[in-house]
Amino acid sequence: MYAKKVEDFNIERAPFEGLLGKKGVFTLTGSAWAHSRKLVRPAFEKATISDLFKTKILSLPADDAGYREIDLIEWFQALIMDPAGHTLFGSSVGSIDSIGKSSLISKGSDIEMTYTEAFDFAQEVLAVQMALPLFMHFLVNSKRYKKACQKSKEEVMGYIERALENRVKGMKYDFLGVIVEQTQDREMIRDQVLALRVYPPVYINTRTPIRDSVLPFGGGKYGEAPFQVNKGERIVLSSFALHGNTTIYGKASREFRPERWLEDDSLRGIGWAYLPFGGGPRICPGQKMALITASFVIVRMLQQFENIAGDGRKQEEILYEVKILMTIAGGFKIKLR
Repeated sequence: MYAKKVEDFNIERAPFEGLLGKKGVFTLTGSAWAHSRKLVRPAFEKATISDLFKTKILSLPADDAGYREIDLIEWFQALIMDPAGHTLFGSSVGSIDSIGKSSLISKGSDIEMTYTEAFDFAQEVLAVQMALPLFMHFLVNSKRYKKACQKSKEEVMGYIERALENRVKGMKYDFLGVIVEQTQDREMIRDQVLALRVYPPVYINTRTPIRDSVLPFGGGKYGEAPFQVNKGERIVLSSFALHGNTTIYGKASREFRPERWLEDDSLRGIGWAYLPFGGGPRICPGQKMALITASFVIVRMLQQFENIAGDGRKQEEILYEVKILMTIAGGFKIKLR
């Protein structure tokens, strides 16, 4: 479905259109998707990584033992958002500066929220919609969800209008600068940018066959025989389940043990059994950026801090929060010195 049979399957885009629109790389298919993919690819060819992680943490107050406490989830999200802002818009969106500050304020029947809060809440609703049949989506289309979608689009439109007004060739590269050279369709530009806000880990995905098709595996008693799927049937793919498959990764598949990749020769060249960024033509365009950013942050933490202490929870005690993406519920606090 990701590679050899990709032409037989459509993505399930209806739940995403309220937030991501209809003209972005995340929701388009066919030749329109191919054109959009070509537009967004350069945005991720060179990752722009900020060293704000170090400087901002060192500005936090330390306790008597010299430790500074941070929520890794909150910081990692900001560290993705700000470089993405530079890549997409040519300027930061201020995510790191807003850490620990919430502007979610109720004013009568109206709800105000930051762009990040709006997008995150909309993702929560989308996760529910993905689990529901299309005719039941109205059950979760609340006023707050519509407000969140509107806020996300309005925020992006501000940058788009500025890019259209200042369309000058030879300017420092940013995604919008390239897009507006090729189209002035505001809706299309907005939908491209909103689609690029969705980052891994995408724990679940869906496909719908546009014609009857046969997959090479999945049928029979042991899942090794061909498997027929009929037109219109909804297929759910879970990378979370795949990456915990004990047949592939052993009985300790859920243990965090990075050295397994060095110790177990069978995991080398594992191919389609490891899909953190998807695969095939629709593989995540931000793969390179995500890997470089993660590597950079880990190295900088080890260089700057002598001691790094977790929050004391055992792995089996950690719960997950499910939106479009999956993260640790309640954050993950660590202390640095």
